[in-house]
Amino acid sequence: MIDQRLFGVTSRGAAVSLFEIQKGGAVLRCMEYGGALLSLEVADRWGKSDNVLLAYDSLEEYERDCCWCSMACGPVAGRIAGAYVDLDGVSYPLEANEGTTCLHSGSAGFSRQVWRGAPFHHDDEEGASFSLSTNFLGAKLDVRLSYSLDSQGDLKIRWFGQTSAPTLLAPTFHGYVCLGGSNASVRGHRLTLNCDRYMPVNEQKLPQNPCSVTETPFDLRDSRVLGETPGYDNAFLTSKNDSAPTAVLEDDATGRRVEVLSDQPCLVVYTGGGFDKTHVFSGGQTGFPFAAVALESQWYPNASECNLPLPVLRPGAVYTSETVWRFSTF
Repeated sequence: MIDQRLFGVTSRGAAVSLFEIQKGGAVLRCMEYGGALLSLEVADRWGKSDNVLLAYDSLEEYERDCCWCSMACGPVAGRIAGAYVDLDGVSYPLEANEGTTCLHSGSAGFSRQVWRGAPFHHDDEEGASFSLSTNFLGAKLDVRLSYSLDSQGDLKIRWFGQTSAPTLLAPTFHGYVCLGGSNASVRGHRLTLNCDRYMPVNEQKLPQNPCSVTETPFDLRDSRVLGETPGYDNAFLTSKNDSAPTAVLEDDATGRRVEVLSDQPCLVVYTGGGFDKTHVFSGGQTGFPFAAVALESQWYPNASECNLPLPVLRPGAVYTSETVWRFSTF
Protein backbone atom coordinates (compact mmCIF):
# COMPACT_ATOMS: atom_id res chain seq x y z
CA MET A 1 0.00 0.00 0.00
CA ILE A 2 1.30 3.47 -0.94
CA ASP A 3 0.02 6.76 0.42
CA GLN A 4 1.12 10.13 -0.97
CA ARG A 5 0.61 13.41 0.88
CA LEU A 6 2.10 16.88 1.33
CA PHE A 7 4.99 16.95 3.79
CA GLY A 8 5.69 20.68 3.64
CA VAL A 9 6.78 23.68 1.60
CA THR A 10 10.45 24.69 1.33
CA SER A 11 11.76 28.15 2.20
CA ARG A 12 11.75 28.83 -1.56
CA GLY A 13 8.10 27.90 -1.93
CA ALA A 14 8.41 24.39 -3.41
CA ALA A 15 5.82 21.84 -2.30
CA VAL A 16 7.34 18.56 -1.08
CA SER A 17 5.43 15.28 -1.14
CA LEU A 18 5.90 12.38 1.25
CA PHE A 19 5.32 8.75 0.25
CA GLU A 20 4.44 6.06 2.77
CA ILE A 21 4.90 2.46 1.63
CA GLN A 22 3.71 -0.55 3.63
CA LYS A 23 4.88 -3.95 2.45
CA GLY A 24 6.24 -7.19 3.89
CA GLY A 25 5.65 -6.08 7.47
CA ALA A 26 7.78 -2.94 7.05
CA VAL A 27 6.76 0.71 6.72
CA LEU A 28 8.89 3.14 4.70
CA ARG A 29 8.48 6.92 4.47
CA CYS A 30 10.43 8.94 1.91
CA MET A 31 10.12 12.41 0.41
CA GLU A 32 11.01 14.59 -2.54
CA TYR A 33 13.38 16.96 -0.71
CA GLY A 34 16.87 15.52 -0.83
CA GLY A 35 15.52 12.12 -1.85
CA ALA A 36 15.46 11.46 1.89
CA LEU A 37 14.08 8.58 3.91
CA LEU A 38 12.10 9.85 6.89
CA SER A 39 11.69 6.50 8.60
CA LEU A 40 11.86 2.76 8.13
CA GLU A 41 9.90 0.67 10.62
CA VAL A 42 10.82 -3.00 11.00
CA ALA A 43 9.96 -5.57 13.65
CA ASP A 44 12.21 -6.87 16.42
CA ARG A 45 12.34 -10.51 17.58
CA TRP A 46 9.10 -10.04 19.54
CA GLY A 47 7.26 -8.52 16.57
CA LYS A 48 7.37 -4.93 17.85
CA SER A 49 8.08 -2.39 15.09
CA ASP A 50 10.19 0.72 15.48
CA ASN A 51 11.96 3.20 13.24
CA VAL A 52 15.58 2.17 12.63
CA LEU A 53 16.69 5.32 10.74
CA LEU A 54 17.98 8.58 12.11
CA ALA A 55 15.81 11.40 10.76
CA TYR A 56 14.17 14.77 11.47
CA ASP A 57 10.56 15.72 12.20
CA SER A 58 10.14 18.70 9.86
CA LEU A 59 11.09 19.91 6.41
CA GLU A 60 12.72 22.99 7.94
CA GLU A 61 15.14 20.72 9.81
CA TYR A 62 16.08 18.94 6.59
CA GLU A 63 16.81 22.29 4.96
CA ARG A 64 19.15 23.13 7.88
CA ASP A 65 20.74 19.68 7.92
CA CYS A 66 24.54 19.50 8.20
CA CYS A 67 25.10 15.73 8.39
CA TRP A 68 23.24 14.42 5.31
CA CYS A 69 20.77 12.60 7.53
CA SER A 70 19.41 9.61 5.54
CA MET A 71 19.51 11.69 2.33
CA ALA A 72 20.66 11.10 -1.25
CA CYS A 73 24.21 12.31 -1.89
CA GLY A 74 25.75 13.15 -5.24
CA PRO A 75 26.45 13.58 -8.05
CA VAL A 76 29.72 12.49 -6.40
CA ALA A 77 29.44 11.25 -2.83
CA GLY A 78 32.29 11.66 -0.37
CA ARG A 79 35.24 14.02 -0.20
CA ILE A 80 37.19 15.44 -3.15
CA ALA A 81 40.59 16.95 -2.29
CA GLY A 82 41.18 20.53 -3.34
CA ALA A 83 37.57 20.93 -4.52
CA TYR A 84 38.34 20.37 -8.18
CA VAL A 85 38.15 17.56 -10.73
CA ASP A 86 40.23 16.95 -13.86
CA LEU A 87 38.26 15.24 -16.61
CA ASP A 88 39.38 14.78 -20.22
CA GLY A 89 42.07 17.41 -19.80
CA VAL A 90 39.76 20.04 -18.31
CA SER A 91 39.90 21.16 -14.66
CA TYR A 92 36.48 21.82 -13.09
CA PRO A 93 36.25 23.81 -9.84
CA LEU A 94 33.84 22.57 -7.17
CA GLU A 95 32.44 24.17 -4.06
CA ALA A 96 34.80 23.93 -1.07
CA ASN A 97 32.23 23.32 1.66
CA GLU A 98 34.60 21.65 4.17
CA GLY A 99 37.80 23.68 4.37
CA THR A 100 39.49 23.19 1.00
CA THR A 101 37.52 20.00 0.35
CA CYS A 102 34.29 19.42 -1.55
CA LEU A 103 32.03 17.07 0.44
CA HIS A 104 29.04 15.32 -1.18
CA SER A 105 29.14 17.76 -4.14
CA GLY A 106 28.45 20.86 -2.06
CA SER A 107 25.34 22.92 -1.42
CA ALA A 108 23.94 22.29 -4.92
CA GLY A 109 24.17 18.51 -4.55
CA PHE A 110 21.35 15.97 -4.62
CA SER A 111 20.66 16.41 -0.88
CA ARG A 112 19.63 20.06 -1.30
CA GLN A 113 17.28 19.72 -4.27
CA VAL A 114 13.60 18.93 -4.66
CA TRP A 115 13.13 15.78 -6.70
CA ARG A 116 9.96 14.81 -8.60
CA GLY A 117 8.40 11.74 -7.01
CA ALA A 118 5.83 9.16 -8.10
CA PRO A 119 4.63 5.87 -6.62
CA PHE A 120 5.18 2.59 -8.48
CA HIS A 121 4.23 -1.08 -8.31
CA HIS A 122 6.39 -3.73 -9.94
CA ASP A 123 6.09 -7.49 -9.43
CA ASP A 124 6.18 -7.97 -5.64
CA GLU A 125 7.62 -4.48 -4.98
CA GLU A 126 5.96 -1.20 -4.02
CA GLY A 127 7.86 2.03 -3.80
CA ALA A 128 8.51 5.59 -4.88
CA SER A 129 10.68 6.77 -7.76
CA PHE A 130 12.35 10.20 -7.69
CA SER A 131 13.74 11.96 -10.75
CA LEU A 132 15.98 15.01 -11.05
CA SER A 133 17.65 17.00 -13.84
CA THR A 134 20.72 18.94 -12.80
CA ASN A 135 24.05 20.22 -14.11
CA PHE A 136 27.44 18.90 -13.07
CA LEU A 137 30.87 19.56 -14.62
CA GLY A 138 29.20 21.29 -17.56
CA ALA A 139 26.88 18.36 -18.34
CA LYS A 140 23.15 17.94 -17.97
CA LEU A 141 22.50 14.95 -15.72
CA ASP A 142 19.18 13.11 -15.65
CA VAL A 143 19.03 10.95 -12.55
CA ARG A 144 16.44 8.62 -11.06
CA LEU A 145 16.46 7.16 -7.55
CA SER A 146 13.94 4.62 -6.31
CA TYR A 147 13.15 3.13 -2.92
CA SER A 148 10.95 0.06 -2.64
CA LEU A 149 9.88 -2.68 -0.25
CA ASP A 150 9.29 -6.25 -1.39
CA SER A 151 7.15 -9.00 0.11
CA GLN A 152 9.92 -9.83 2.61
CA GLY A 153 10.19 -6.23 3.81
CA ASP A 154 13.60 -5.73 2.19
CA LEU A 155 14.54 -2.18 1.20
CA LYS A 156 15.82 -1.85 -2.37
CA ILE A 157 17.68 1.28 -3.44
CA ARG A 158 18.28 1.76 -7.18
CA TRP A 159 20.01 4.51 -9.14
CA PHE A 160 19.83 5.31 -12.87
CA GLY A 161 21.64 8.14 -14.66
CA GLN A 162 22.32 9.56 -18.13
CA THR A 163 24.32 12.58 -19.26
CA SER A 164 24.55 15.01 -22.15
CA ALA A 165 28.36 15.26 -21.93
CA PRO A 166 31.20 13.49 -20.11
CA THR A 167 30.82 13.93 -16.35
CA LEU A 168 31.16 12.06 -13.06
CA LEU A 169 28.38 10.18 -11.30
CA ALA A 170 28.94 8.33 -8.03
CA PRO A 171 25.92 8.78 -5.75
CA THR A 172 24.98 7.11 -2.47
CA PHE A 173 22.18 6.86 0.06
CA HIS A 174 23.52 8.34 3.31
CA GLY A 175 21.34 6.25 5.61
CA TYR A 176 22.04 6.33 9.36
CA VAL A 177 20.77 3.14 10.97
CA CYS A 178 20.26 2.13 14.60
CA LEU A 179 18.66 -1.28 15.02
CA GLY A 180 17.77 -0.50 18.62
CA GLY A 181 15.08 1.90 17.40
CA SER A 182 14.26 5.44 18.44
CA ASN A 183 16.46 7.14 21.05
CA ALA A 184 18.83 4.17 21.19
CA SER A 185 22.49 3.75 20.21
CA VAL A 186 24.61 1.44 18.06
CA ARG A 187 26.99 0.81 20.97
CA GLY A 188 26.83 -2.94 21.39
CA HIS A 189 25.78 -3.58 17.79
CA ARG A 190 27.96 -6.12 16.00
CA LEU A 191 29.29 -5.16 12.56
CA THR A 192 30.80 -7.57 10.04
CA LEU A 193 32.28 -6.41 6.72
CA ASN A 194 33.17 -8.50 3.69
CA CYS A 195 36.08 -6.13 3.02
CA ASP A 196 39.80 -6.88 2.98
CA ARG A 197 41.04 -3.34 2.31
CA TYR A 198 40.18 0.10 3.64
CA MET A 199 41.12 3.71 2.91
CA PRO A 200 42.86 5.47 5.82
CA VAL A 201 42.23 9.20 6.13
CA ASN A 202 44.56 12.13 6.69
CA GLU A 203 44.14 15.16 8.96
CA GLN A 204 41.56 16.64 6.56
CA LYS A 205 39.56 13.35 6.64
CA LEU A 206 40.53 12.76 3.02
CA PRO A 207 40.66 9.10 1.97
CA GLN A 208 44.14 7.85 1.07
CA ASN A 209 45.42 4.87 -0.94
CA PRO A 210 43.83 1.55 0.10
CA CYS A 211 45.60 -0.63 2.68
CA SER A 212 45.06 -4.16 3.95
CA VAL A 213 42.81 -4.43 7.02
CA THR A 214 44.90 -7.32 8.38
CA GLU A 215 46.09 -6.74 11.97
CA THR A 216 44.38 -3.34 12.18
CA PRO A 217 41.25 -2.10 13.99
CA PHE A 218 39.71 -1.93 10.51
CA ASP A 219 39.56 -5.71 10.14
CA LEU A 220 35.85 -6.40 10.52
CA ARG A 221 35.82 -9.65 8.57
CA ASP A 222 34.97 -11.20 11.92
CA SER A 223 32.29 -9.22 13.72
CA ARG A 224 33.34 -6.43 16.06
CA VAL A 225 31.25 -4.73 18.72
CA LEU A 226 30.73 -1.05 17.97
CA GLY A 227 31.75 1.12 20.88
CA GLU A 228 34.49 -1.33 21.81
CA THR A 229 36.14 -0.25 18.55
CA PRO A 230 37.42 3.18 17.54
CA GLY A 231 34.94 5.30 15.67
CA TYR A 232 34.95 4.90 11.90
CA ASP A 233 34.73 7.40 9.06
CA ASN A 234 36.34 5.26 6.40
CA ALA A 235 35.76 3.64 3.06
CA PHE A 236 36.08 -0.15 2.96
CA LEU A 237 36.72 -1.94 -0.33
CA THR A 238 34.44 -4.88 -0.94
CA SER A 239 36.03 -8.30 -1.32
CA LYS A 240 35.19 -10.07 -4.57
CA ASN A 241 32.40 -12.37 -3.46
CA ASP A 242 29.14 -11.61 -5.22
CA SER A 243 27.05 -13.91 -3.03
CA ALA A 244 28.11 -12.45 0.33
CA PRO A 245 26.66 -9.29 1.84
CA THR A 246 29.00 -6.33 2.03
CA ALA A 247 27.96 -5.69 5.63
CA VAL A 248 25.98 -7.36 8.39
CA LEU A 249 24.81 -5.29 11.37
CA GLU A 250 23.18 -7.03 14.35
CA ASP A 251 21.65 -5.88 17.62
CA ASP A 252 21.51 -8.55 20.31
CA ALA A 253 19.11 -6.49 22.43
CA THR A 254 16.30 -6.43 19.83
CA GLY A 255 17.30 -9.35 17.63
CA ARG A 256 17.25 -7.16 14.54
CA ARG A 257 19.71 -7.84 11.74
CA VAL A 258 20.32 -6.00 8.48
CA GLU A 259 22.47 -7.32 5.63
CA VAL A 260 23.69 -4.80 3.05
CA LEU A 261 24.12 -6.24 -0.45
CA SER A 262 25.40 -3.97 -3.20
CA ASP A 263 27.02 -3.93 -6.62
CA GLN A 264 29.21 -0.99 -5.56
CA PRO A 265 32.95 -1.50 -4.92
CA CYS A 266 33.06 0.40 -1.68
CA LEU A 267 31.18 0.90 1.60
CA VAL A 268 31.71 4.01 3.71
CA VAL A 269 31.16 3.39 7.43
CA TYR A 270 30.61 6.45 9.64
CA THR A 271 29.79 6.02 13.31
CA GLY A 272 28.78 9.64 13.91
CA GLY A 273 31.96 10.87 15.59
CA GLY A 274 30.99 14.44 14.74
CA PHE A 275 27.58 14.26 16.43
CA ASP A 276 27.01 16.35 19.55
CA LYS A 277 24.11 17.94 21.45
CA THR A 278 23.71 20.64 18.78
CA HIS A 279 22.37 17.92 16.44
CA VAL A 280 18.71 17.27 17.25
CA PHE A 281 16.87 14.48 15.47
CA SER A 282 13.34 13.04 15.47
CA GLY A 283 11.63 13.01 18.83
CA GLY A 284 14.14 15.44 20.28
CA GLN A 285 17.01 12.93 20.32
CA THR A 286 20.31 14.78 20.62
CA GLY A 287 23.39 13.59 18.81
CA PHE A 288 26.39 11.79 20.25
CA PRO A 289 29.05 9.48 18.78
CA PHE A 290 27.63 6.03 17.99
CA ALA A 291 24.04 7.33 18.02
CA ALA A 292 23.75 5.58 14.64
CA VAL A 293 26.00 4.24 11.90
CA ALA A 294 25.94 5.30 8.25
CA LEU A 295 26.44 2.47 5.76
CA GLU A 296 27.01 4.11 2.37
CA SER A 297 27.39 1.88 -0.69
CA GLN A 298 29.23 3.89 -3.32
CA TRP A 299 32.23 4.38 -5.61
CA TYR A 300 35.71 4.98 -4.19
CA PRO A 301 35.79 8.44 -2.57
CA ASN A 302 38.58 10.88 -3.52
CA ALA A 303 39.44 8.46 -6.31
CA SER A 304 41.71 10.74 -8.34
CA GLU A 305 44.05 11.25 -5.36
CA CYS A 306 44.21 7.53 -4.60
CA ASN A 307 45.24 5.99 -7.93
CA LEU A 308 41.73 4.64 -8.38
CA PRO A 309 39.53 5.02 -11.48
CA LEU A 310 37.17 7.97 -11.72
CA PRO A 311 33.42 7.26 -11.98
CA VAL A 312 33.11 8.71 -15.49
CA LEU A 313 29.72 8.68 -17.22
CA ARG A 314 29.62 9.45 -20.94
CA PRO A 315 26.77 10.23 -23.35
CA GLY A 316 24.95 7.13 -24.53
CA ALA A 317 25.85 5.13 -21.40
CA VAL A 318 23.40 4.43 -18.59
CA TYR A 319 24.54 4.43 -14.98
CA THR A 320 22.84 1.84 -12.79
CA SER A 321 23.40 0.56 -9.29
CA GLU A 322 21.42 -1.39 -6.70
CA THR A 323 21.75 -1.80 -2.96
CA VAL A 324 19.52 -4.02 -0.83
CA TRP A 325 19.02 -3.77 2.92
CA ARG A 326 17.76 -7.21 3.93
CA PHE A 327 16.15 -7.29 7.36
CA SER A 328 15.64 -10.33 9.59
CA THR A 329 15.56 -11.31 13.26
CA PHE A 330 17.52 -13.83 15.31
